Amino acid sequence: MNKYIFSIDIGTSNIKTIIMKINNDNIVLFDKFIIKNTGLKDFENNILMYITQKKIARTDIEIFVLSGAGSSYYNNKFIDFDIIKIDEIDAIGFGGIILSKNEQGIVVNMGTGTTIVYSNLNESKHLSGTALGGGTFIGLCKKMNISFNNFDDLYEMGYRGNTNNVDLLISDISKDNISNMSKDVTASNFGALNKSYNEDDIAAGVLNLIAQNIGLILQFVVNSFLIKNNIENINIIFCGTFAKHKSVKKFLTFIEKYTKLKYNYIDDEYISYTTAIGAYEYYLLRIRENIGQVK
Repeated sequence: MNKYIFSIDIGTSNIKTIIMKINNDNIVLFDKFIIKNTGLKDFENNILMYITQKKIARTDIEIFVLSGAGSSYYNNKFIDFDIIKIDEIDAIGFGGIILSKNEQGIVVNMGTGTTIVYSNLNESKHLSGTALGGGTFIGLCKKMNISFNNFDDLYEMGYRGNTNNVDLLISDISKDNISNMSKDVTASNFGALNKSYNEDDIAAGVLNLIAQNIGLILQFVVNSFLIKNNIENINIIFCGTFAKHKSVKKFLTFIEKYTKLKYNYIDDEYISYTTAIGAYEYYLLRIRENIGQVK
């Protein structure tokens, strides 16, 4: 008999779902999908339609594993299914470590905002974070009246754009490097709007502002962690929907080089599902056997 586990990361902007299929001792990925968060009732209806379309018997659903901010709206049931709620920090930590195949690391989950977590699978700790993320990018671009058809187009605009047309660089104010900063380092985000620029450049400038500040916050967090724990290095693992975009990686690459940290990214196929996968893995490794489920 087949059993199914639904693991859902209820995020602010998107809801990520993975479904695992269990047949005796064999557990495989059955499906995964992302739905824009237009309200929990809409999502519940989508899940019921999905179960019907896939011809999954309700009695064959072992459990719904919920994580993410939106999971706080559910207590004992999701619709009328049993649930287990996994703390979002544990889910982020487990997902980042398992998918990156590391023993420990600092996981940077970039979604609507950004969360920084340390995990070694025995524990996960919330180290820091920032309200900067994908929500910031989309919100500021809308406020700046940038014309775009959809969010993918907006990210593509940011990839094409030239930040030198909107940002003030050290090369604009000095003939020489300043301290250890090369002349291509930004002196002021959007400090050179008197230059000739287009909407692509504006989108790029917003992405650059966000990526730079996330990177610098991360540098302080990592350095503090290394000093406090008396270690020389640690894996830095990026995940989350915002981190999957090549335009975001483009601007993070410059910060990576400047801060001399080494960034690792979850594979694009699963980078958006890291928290949902982490919640499932936490349930499987820490909870399932203890509540009497058959392995």
